[in-house]
Amino acid sequence: MSYSEIGFDDKNKKEYIHRYFSNYDSEHHDHVYSEINKSETLRSLGEIPLFLWLMCSSLTQPGSQLPDRISELLRLATSLMYEQKISKDCTSKPQQKITEEGFNLLMTKLGRVALGGLMFTSRGKYSFAVSEFDSEDDVNLGCDVGLLARVQTMHGMKKVERVKFYHTILMQFCCSVYLSGITESGNTGKFNEHMSTLLEGDVERFGYLFRFCSGLNMKAAQCVVEMTKKHLSVYNKNTPVDCERYICLHKIMMLALFEAKLGVTVKTLELDEWVRFPYELKGEDLLAAHYFVQNLQQRSSLQHVSHLTIICQGQTDLDLLTQTMAGIVMCDLTLEVVGINMSDKIHKLKNISKCVISLTLNKCQLSCASVPGLFKLLKSATKLKILKLSENNLHGLKSVQMPNNLSLGYLILNDSKLTKDDIGPLFSIVAAAGSVTKLRIHENDLHGIKAEEITPVSSLDELHLIACGIQIDDIGPLFSIVAAAGSVTKLVLCGNDLNGIKADEVTLVSSLKELHLYACGIQSGDIGPIFSILAATGSVTKLVLIENNLHGIKGDAITRISLLKELHLYESGIQIDDIGPLFSIVAAAGDITRLILYRNDLHGIKPDEITRVSSLKELQLSSCGIQSDDIAPLFSIVAAAGSVSTLTLVENDLHGIKGDEITTFSSLDALHLIACGIQSDDIGPLFSIVASAGSVTKLVLEQNNFHGIKADKITPVSSLKELQISSCGIKGDDIRPLFSIVATAGNVARLALHTNDLHGLKVDKITPVSSLIELHLEACGIQSDDIGPLFSIVAAAGSVSTLVLDKNNLHGIKGDEITLVSSLIELHLYECGIQSDDIGPLFSIMAAAGRVTKLFLRKNNLHRCIKGDRITRISSLKKIYLTSCGINKNDIEPIFSIVAAADSVRTLVLRKNDLHGIQGDQITQVPSLEDCI
Repeated sequence: MSYSEIGFDDKNKKEYIHRYFSNYDSEHHDHVYSEINKSETLRSLGEIPLFLWLMCSSLTQPGSQLPDRISELLRLATSLMYEQKISKDCTSKPQQKITEEGFNLLMTKLGRVALGGLMFTSRGKYSFAVSEFDSEDDVNLGCDVGLLARVQTMHGMKKVERVKFYHTILMQFCCSVYLSGITESGNTGKFNEHMSTLLEGDVERFGYLFRFCSGLNMKAAQCVVEMTKKHLSVYNKNTPVDCERYICLHKIMMLALFEAKLGVTVKTLELDEWVRFPYELKGEDLLAAHYFVQNLQQRSSLQHVSHLTIICQGQTDLDLLTQTMAGIVMCDLTLEVVGINMSDKIHKLKNISKCVISLTLNKCQLSCASVPGLFKLLKSATKLKILKLSENNLHGLKSVQMPNNLSLGYLILNDSKLTKDDIGPLFSIVAAAGSVTKLRIHENDLHGIKAEEITPVSSLDELHLIACGIQIDDIGPLFSIVAAAGSVTKLVLCGNDLNGIKADEVTLVSSLKELHLYACGIQSGDIGPIFSILAATGSVTKLVLIENNLHGIKGDAITRISLLKELHLYESGIQIDDIGPLFSIVAAAGDITRLILYRNDLHGIKPDEITRVSSLKELQLSSCGIQSDDIAPLFSIVAAAGSVSTLTLVENDLHGIKGDEITTFSSLDALHLIACGIQSDDIGPLFSIVASAGSVTKLVLEQNNFHGIKADKITPVSSLKELQISSCGIKGDDIRPLFSIVATAGNVARLALHTNDLHGLKVDKITPVSSLIELHLEACGIQSDDIGPLFSIVAAAGSVSTLVLDKNNLHGIKGDEITLVSSLIELHLYECGIQSDDIGPLFSIMAAAGRVTKLFLRKNNLHRCIKGDRITRISSLKKIYLTSCGINKNDIEPIFSIVAAADSVRTLVLRKNDLHGIQGDQITQVPSLEDCI
């Protein structure tokens, strides 16, 4: 028997609901559909005909709802499967009637196989051989009741029969029945062993399993909660991967508490640092968060919860929102309301308005008549920064008196059925709001806009008109409106048809600094009129043209724009034969200092004669197809331009670059080569090119592969002062050859190796670099056991005075003997995971280093700091910076003990710590201290 997993889509679901409830009205159809789609879990289950039938059979009464807890729903589903089997056996095979105990035993047996599949490698296994089950009878019975299905797959040239669970949710439910049985039998050790393995793996993949275990058995729930808490309590959230895992564990914990109804346990967790809700709360996640908050001991600040994002998709969600926010004090809220008729329910947001920083009302059946009531409500929303009204019909806006909202900064009107006649009233409303700095109008038909008198909006800084049907004859009136608005500095026109634009007279807009024309059908022949318009507006300094076709551009006379400083041409179809005319245009424009070309095809560029552009200081060519053989012609062009000081090449393929003779141009100061495919064997030719250029002081090599770099002979670059090699695959064994290269270069004072993997550094002999003053090793995977070798390397370098080790994990650092670094003056340790018990060893290291005068410890957790009697004296130390270190009033006495023990600190900085409630208790006297900030 072949099996194909083709489930119901939304259209199938609606059709099924209409047929099942053929005798019910459309309102009930909508209610059932809404219930089935109120969470991701239910939406997924609704794709399975069996589950869709189950859910429909549970929603026959007006206002009836599906169970909130997924474990209850699955209990109901498997109970239905059992009843169907009983009914079938009673009529066709009464002698084979299965008992309820036998059915539960079947799920336990299948659950054992499911557990093996879920734990099979990192991806799991979801199809099985019949032989993996206890018997073929179990497989047949599993298929008969709807838990399993037989499938055929191809193995080479042969068809092979396999067995799959009908749905992964059923697979995890059977697995939970098996695991719950283990706890019921008293073997919690074995259960804990399985849970430990699962929690170390892909926790997101096992999400339903944890929930089912929690909902089926109280002992299992308590084990899941306790073990998940241990993982959350020690979790380091410094990297994106860690943060993603932390979010998954947080969800598991909340849903496990909710499924098991462990309100008593909630009361013990409210002060735990991990309780933050760092994800969107909607559907089941919103239910779980609501349950957690409702079971707190009292109305709580949940001191580690500073922000919540909640999405409401039904009236029930609005009630949950109100109750949840009522249980939390001092928490910002990002709220999105989707698909709820809010035309007469705006008042329901009143109780949470003071918390809202961002509000989205999407498909909420708002009309122009709803706007005054909405703004009246928002008057009390003193934190509101962003308001988005999407897919509502606001046509017919009226210029009525509106209460102002002094916090609202960004207003978005997306597909709001606005027309040209709504512009005047809209600006009146925006002006009345009082503080809107950015207005975005998206997918509204504003063609035929008129240059009518509008209310000035002194706060408005940016106006975005996206897919608004703006055409060339609307440009004059549009600029009149922008001028009347009074203070718009940035105008963005995206997805409007401006091909054939004319240089008609436009109104002077003295405030306008940036014009962005994105996908507006502009072609090469439109450039002249556009520059004329810009000249007429009077003050534009930045022009951005994105996704327009400018191939064939001509260097004809254009209107000079003396204030224009930047020209950005993204995906504009520019090719090599357009370079000459382009530079003629840039030169004629007058004073452009920055030219950026992104995603244009410049491979095969030729060193043709171009017009000198004495104002041009920065040229950036990103994703322009430039290859190694284009470098010489490119440098000729840049040299001919006359005064470029910064050349940036991003995402071009320069592997195999050759150190051929290139044109020298004395103006070049900085060369940035980012993600250009440069490898270790390209270093020699690259330095030859940099040396030939003549005056480069800064070389940035980012996202290239230099692992395995060799200390080959390179050309000295006497002008080079700063070398930055970030995210280039540098490892510990590359340090020695790298320092040889830096030494040969001649005068490098600053070396930055951000985001390379230097864990496991060894004390190799390195070439001294007498010029080197600053060494930056941010986010290089350096750990506590790398400190000794690192200081040996820094000492050998010879003259490093500033060492920056930000964003490395140095927790557990040891005060072992390290090499004296007599030149070292500043040590920067931002976000290094340093905790209070690391302070003693850290001071021992600094004392041994010799002459450190400044210590920067920003964003490390120094709460509950150690006593000063365990600190090594550092006579050279003059300044300590402890910014954002989690220090509170109880840490002040130990902090001053440490500062006193250091013996010579003059300045102590404690910015961005919570010292509220600090007492004037006795602290250790620090005679040397002059400033405490």
